[in-house]
Amino acid sequence: MHIKRFFFFVALVVFAIILVNVVVKHTPQASQSSAESSSGQPPAQTVSAERLFLDYQQNEISADSIYKGRTLAVTGTVSSINKDFTDSAFLMLETSNEFMGVHAGLRDSEVSKASGLSKGQVITVVCEGHGMIIGSPMLKDCVIQPEQQKSVEIPKPPASNPETIPPERSQQQPLRDSQSSAYTPDSQEQPFDMAALTRALENWAKANESNDPTLLANCYAEQVDRFFLRTNVTNTFVHDYWDTWFKEHDSRVTMFKIKDATFENKATATVTLRLDEEVVTTSSRGAVERLIPAQLSLKKIGGEWMITSERDFK
Repeated sequence: MHIKRFFFFVALVVFAIILVNVVVKHTPQASQSSAESSSGQPPAQTVSAERLFLDYQQNEISADSIYKGRTLAVTGTVSSINKDFTDSAFLMLETSNEFMGVHAGLRDSEVSKASGLSKGQVITVVCEGHGMIIGSPMLKDCVIQPEQQKSVEIPKPPASNPETIPPERSQQQPLRDSQSSAYTPDSQEQPFDMAALTRALENWAKANESNDPTLLANCYAEQVDRFFLRTNVTNTFVHDYWDTWFKEHDSRVTMFKIKDATFENKATATVTLRLDEEVVTTSSRGAVERLIPAQLSLKKIGGEWMITSERDFK
């Protein structure tokens, strides 16, 4: 009789332990499942293709802890649309390194969307971060997001006569010294990387055309000495400024070109440029074309030229 009661007690204890373990194990998952089902999917972490690339180049282990296995909304410019040896579709998104882009593997359901893309198009893909292979950040299970017609009008003063735009000039004009007719890259007096500076300016122009606050903010240093009429602002301020502007205006930038860029000051790691911004904005009221004289200062930080000051002139 005592033996039966003993085994009954042991069985009861074992059953209680199992029951508690099941409750502890499954209750949080049920809550998480419920939370995910209410939103459809976990929230995506927003990042530009360039920022993703730079973070992996800086520290792969740190970047993996931030991006690998996470749901990411990656915005970038399409450099190629491809299929691999298994006939699976993927995109390459541009970075500052022409030989290493961000590899975005597409879901099978996205092939029809990919067929409608073109090189140079700015898109956003929602994917799972998949680490880095041979220097290229990898994304998998990517879904191409519908094109967002974001509203933006550059809050910059117009030229003295915005109705008059000079005849079309070369889109890619060389930078010039204000004291000389042309800049010579091989000159001993100019030790900085001209190609990197030109690339930074091209990325800034593309960011303006993208109407994306993240891509724009990525062009600026962490601390900005001047941002139009504001002084001593942070990179976060620049991002939030554009984000708010996009939400409050019903126009967008459809063209942004840099014209007649000349050096005012230059050193190994700092430059100040005078240039003209040829900008076209389009809204429900039609298109507006402006030529805006501007001044831009950049500083070489971590091997990349970043904007530290931006101002316009009437």
